[in-house]
Amino acid sequence: MLVCLLGLPFWFGCAEEEPELQANTAPVIAQLVADPLVVCLRAQGPYEDRVVLECTALDADGDSLHYLWESADGAFPQGNQRNYTFWLPPARVSRCVIRVTVDDGALAVRDSVEIVVLTEEQCAAGQAILPDIVIAPSSGTMETLFSLDASASRHLQFPDSPLDFRWDWEGDGLWDTPWSASPKVEHTFGRVDLTRVRLEVRDAWGQFADTTRSLLVGSPLPTTGIEAVTLPPGEFMMGPGEGQLTVIDHSFVIGSTEVSNAQYLDALNWALEQGLVTVDGEFVTQHDRPLLWIKDGYDSPTEIRWSQELNRFHLACSRFVDGAHGPGVAFAHGYDPADHPVVHATWFGAVCFADWLSMREGLPAYGNGDWLRTGTSAAGYRLPLPMEWEYAARYDDGREYPWGDQPPDCQLAEYSPGEPCTGWTQPVWTHFDGASSLGLLNLAGNAWEWVNAYSSDHSGAEVQVTSEIRGGDHASNAAALRATRATTVPLLGSEMRTAGFRVCRTVP
Repeated sequence: MLVCLLGLPFWFGCAEEEPELQANTAPVIAQLVADPLVVCLRAQGPYEDRVVLECTALDADGDSLHYLWESADGAFPQGNQRNYTFWLPPARVSRCVIRVTVDDGALAVRDSVEIVVLTEEQCAAGQAILPDIVIAPSSGTMETLFSLDASASRHLQFPDSPLDFRWDWEGDGLWDTPWSASPKVEHTFGRVDLTRVRLEVRDAWGQFADTTRSLLVGSPLPTTGIEAVTLPPGEFMMGPGEGQLTVIDHSFVIGSTEVSNAQYLDALNWALEQGLVTVDGEFVTQHDRPLLWIKDGYDSPTEIRWSQELNRFHLACSRFVDGAHGPGVAFAHGYDPADHPVVHATWFGAVCFADWLSMREGLPAYGNGDWLRTGTSAAGYRLPLPMEWEYAARYDDGREYPWGDQPPDCQLAEYSPGEPCTGWTQPVWTHFDGASSLGLLNLAGNAWEWVNAYSSDHSGAEVQVTSEIRGGDHASNAAALRATRATTVPLLGSEMRTAGFRVCRTVP
């Protein structure tokens, strides 16, 4: 008698051999059809906007096949039949990729088809051109040679129809190239900014279509650390006229230059990554205090801006004009803002930069939302006290200006002696003829400089609601450039269009 124990993990006493298993074969998609390939969205009635999809698939094993239809962006409902009809939701204008997955219960195969969706206005105008741009690299600097390729542009009704192309490099509505049959161009962008390149395509019947792409053009200048000069303890007569004897009882270092846009941008993006700052309208904020104005736009004066698209801050070559002043006056053909002093900063924005610098170097930070005044005992970076700033500017002979007692001129400082020297800030490493006795640059002119909030004797640690700015700016007259001159700012959150700062630190 033959006995087979089938419940055991092996055969026992079976004379028959195990049957040979046949390998399963994956299905094959023979044809995928969408009708129509171009859809015109109508203002009335959904039935004009339907697309019929049909997939023909074969399976050598004769297995039953299952179909799954879905859009690449998940915008449309899924289907599970060989034939599938869907209706586009209103006002969805794009390229819509529809995918189908065919499986036999074990193995699957996939394919996709693209539907072009036009607006009712585009359909009424007979528009059937789909422009496209590929940019390589996707970001770079003013020294980068970018390749722009519109070869993927196509005529939807007549795919073999010739097309012409022209380019607007800055998205300002002014075409920078003539019509050309070549879809490929190369270009170097002379402005640091988030540029929106515009392409227009023309067919043989005079129909037009255009599209834009964003391109980040940064600065080729490296972001450097803070270079500083050390001042020893001492005493001097502070203030105009005979002044008041003021004692500096500690050594301290102070930045050789004003903090640059590149340095602030680097720290600001770091603070963003740490979750320290947020974007609130046209301001960067921390602890609900405004730090920096970041107004966007073609004629915006700000040189640091926010890109929602990139989720980061970036530099921008400003074209702002305000009478005889503004970068649009000083640099009509563009400039690199990276090494210009950061401006549009509030006192809070200056203090936060000092804190970020301390945090990155493992030193104590002092803002933390309470904004207590940091005095000379602070171990981390801070803003200079008014007496420290003036001591550094007049060291060590009580001079009237940082360079001496000679009245200013455009070689010594960036200011406005009647007519402006240039009308805007200059890079922080300029005006060497106007350096202080210890080599500090642009203490006079270029950008006003925030100092720490002060008490009546210029030395204490009391909390105040006002502060002061020092040194004058590119629009100031000669009197504002005197080392003894101070301008009170009534609110610490005031956005000063031409106010920057330099950092300070007590020597341990």
